[in-house]
Amino acid sequence: MRLCWLILDYIGLSAVGQIPVPKLSPATEQLGVNMKRGIVLLLFAGTLAGCNSVTTGSLSSMSDQEAIALARKRVAESLKDPSSAQFGPHFDRKTQQLGVVFDRVCGTVNAKNSFGAYTGQQTFSYLLQNDRVVMGENALINCGID
Repeated sequence: MRLCWLILDYIGLSAVGQIPVPKLSPATEQLGVNMKRGIVLLLFAGTLAGCNSVTTGSLSSMSDQEAIALARKRVAESLKDPSSAQFGPHFDRKTQQLGVVFDRVCGTVNAKNSFGAYTGQQTFSYLLQNDRVVMGENALINCGID
């Protein structure tokens, strides 16, 4: 019950329904401060636990060929006319660049637009860690192409 009063007092609701909040002893106030510090520490530790120190190798257990096949499938699904997809001959898979760890496949694709005309080769990047296809200029940035 005292914890409820402490929370209400902390968020500025010192009187709910005209019921006065009892004054807390210094020991109880210190307990509240310690609880706040503990919560902040737990949140910080949880944030650090989410960071991993992978520096080499793939983030996924897929082979390069499996990752490329998945990228081709996801890119085709993202197009207006998936059956018209014509992929270029070269694919590139990287998992780290300049110390940043990621897992992506880059390549080119030519496909029909909504008018039925082929658009020309466009660069794509497929980000495996969040299952996302990026096309155009942003794909050039993801793939490290100037």
